[in-house]
Amino acid sequence: MISYMTQFFLAYYFSFNVKRILRCIIFIFLLLFPSIIQTTVASEIISTKQQQKPHKPTTTIIKKTKEYVTSVDPTLTQWASRIVYVSSSFNEHGPFSAEQLLGKPNLYSYRGTQNPCAWAAKYEDKENQKEFANRVEIIRVGFQQPMYAGQIAIVEALNPGAVGMVVVYGEEAEMDTVYQVIPSPAGTEGRVLNIFFEPPNFRITDVEIHLHTGAVPDWNLIDAIALSNAPDSVHAEINVTQFASEIKVEKMGTEINSGTNELAPVISPDGKTLYFSRSNHAENISSSEATDIWYSELMPDGKSFSKAKNIGAPLNDIYPNFVCSITPDGTRMLLGNEYVRNAAPRGGTSISLRTDDGGWSIPKALNIVGYYSRNNYGHFCLSSDRKTLLSCLNRDEGAGNQDIYVSFQESDSTWTRPRNIGRTINTAGDESTVFLAPDTRTMFFSSSGHNGYGDKDIFVSTRLDSTWLNWSEPKNMGPKVNSAGGDAYYSVDVSGVNAYYVSTRGRFDNSDIYHIILPPSLQVAPAVLVEGHVYNVKTQHPVRATILYEDLKTGREVGMAQTNPKTGEYKIVLPAGNLYGFRAEADSAIPVSEHLDLRELKQFQIIRFDLSLVPLEVGQKVLLNNLFFDFNKSIIQPESYSELRRMADVLRRNQSVRIMINGHTDDIGNDEYNLQLSKERAQAVLDFFVNQGVQSNQIEIQGLGKTQPIAPNNTEQDRQKNRRVEFIILAI
Repeated sequence: MISYMTQFFLAYYFSFNVKRILRCIIFIFLLLFPSIIQTTVASEIISTKQQQKPHKPTTTIIKKTKEYVTSVDPTLTQWASRIVYVSSSFNEHGPFSAEQLLGKPNLYSYRGTQNPCAWAAKYEDKENQKEFANRVEIIRVGFQQPMYAGQIAIVEALNPGAVGMVVVYGEEAEMDTVYQVIPSPAGTEGRVLNIFFEPPNFRITDVEIHLHTGAVPDWNLIDAIALSNAPDSVHAEINVTQFASEIKVEKMGTEINSGTNELAPVISPDGKTLYFSRSNHAENISSSEATDIWYSELMPDGKSFSKAKNIGAPLNDIYPNFVCSITPDGTRMLLGNEYVRNAAPRGGTSISLRTDDGGWSIPKALNIVGYYSRNNYGHFCLSSDRKTLLSCLNRDEGAGNQDIYVSFQESDSTWTRPRNIGRTINTAGDESTVFLAPDTRTMFFSSSGHNGYGDKDIFVSTRLDSTWLNWSEPKNMGPKVNSAGGDAYYSVDVSGVNAYYVSTRGRFDNSDIYHIILPPSLQVAPAVLVEGHVYNVKTQHPVRATILYEDLKTGREVGMAQTNPKTGEYKIVLPAGNLYGFRAEADSAIPVSEHLDLRELKQFQIIRFDLSLVPLEVGQKVLLNNLFFDFNKSIIQPESYSELRRMADVLRRNQSVRIMINGHTDDIGNDEYNLQLSKERAQAVLDFFVNQGVQSNQIEIQGLGKTQPIAPNNTEQDRQKNRRVEFIILAI
């Protein structure tokens, strides 16, 4: 027995330096005198998905006697943050590369299969060849914070048991061997190997792992490595969002789900129309597996949906068809694929517009600079303000298979080159079916690369700044939403209460649509759904117009929408946190702006605002609603500048136009004071226009004080209406 062990370990360590050979000699000596052996404990947390094959018990761990050091660190578990050295990697970057060792584990999404989010040795596919059979691989990783520790957790993603030795290193090049066994197979399912040891008398900075890959058949994958001073075993925990237990999930009825596959649900922001796709349905244009777009409308009871209808041509053809986004105004639909007339579609995405008869136009491709994807499974999402496009693509610069990218709309309506949103979100697995909530900050997506309950789980993350490259750590939506199968295509309305998604619920031959009722604690950031009509103030007829809204603090345009071409109705979504101005624009008309202060908004609201357009005609009156003055003064506040600049532009472009600016006040104060204040405010507007290049002979002013109220002065709200500046068109 001793002879066999001696031969084994001499071969095992033959290629190492003198110190390691001496360590082998000590090991053999200790085998001769087992009474001086001191053991430590190695506990294994092994997946129980299937019964493990019997295997030899782990050989006793060899540990030198040393003085016990009490940790002075608070309880802390760190996952490896840097690669110090690897003897080899299957890939230099991306799947199975050394970078997959860093960060938290993803153990459960690839149960019993090759996990691209784990490290593999370069010669894993050749270890049956003699020259690679006894190869020893070395991994050395570092941690962000040096610490006293008594536990190392190694996440072995597939075919565990190859770890033969673990060495720790300190800040002053100290080293200590804390684990040493004879490698042997430990089943095929992934596990967490928890190694407890007596803490050395130095703070640990690096951990080095030796793997005898030839001793365990097939691929040996290492997913993550943790260093901890916790007394309990470190687990490969799923990062579940808080309050996930309060979510309610229900399968939708037969008006939506049929005996075929339902996919890609998209709820309109107002929550009134659900779009989705069906495959293999008798009423599809093609009886093949190609999907058609269907839709269902919310019933008057506000709870149930109507029996779904096929949306028909031109959105549906014999090829796969699906909706990616619908704008809040309901006039633009983002579709998967680039439609090609009388031919198969190309990769990309297309836009269809609402027509006068209530139908949809022939989809036109979006022009995305530098667009390409290495597979045919792209998915897209258009932000509610129509300024940003998120894409799920397979590109050369990606972290793995499918990654999420961002593009921005340019002034010429093209979209910028897709940019990877970063490794916080994207992994070596698949990130797909991205959805951006109406608040434009909360992103939902499906991933196989973050630790989850099944093949693909739904996660949520929050955008942290305006670059779109910094995101919060993704949170799993929890076991009520995610299943052992595939879960994807999450979509939520502007209220933040109702969400919809697709799940196989473990049945890989069928997918259905589920409805989620979210508790207040999990609803997205509050927003306001603003809806109304645009009309001509002279004729009172509805007008086809473009709705523009801006941040009044910065003057930056933050979104746009279109009115319904038939009814003049519009809808926009304004997220909480800003003071907004919004207006309608059309040819040969002057817009009358409105504003909403949502800086203190705490919950979802629906607000109705009818917008007006004033024809450029003599005698017409234009109210400047977004003109603000300091209290009891004639000093114009900066939030007014964008409104006044637009009016100045109208006057510069139409130098034959002459106007009268009238200032008004409420009835608080004496008449003389109010007349003077109203005149000074009118003069301040004139001065602003002149500074913007308007000819002074185009403008007259007068102060009317409290003489022409448009509302009773009984409440503060009505008095605010009377404190106004307006102008009348005198000549054209």
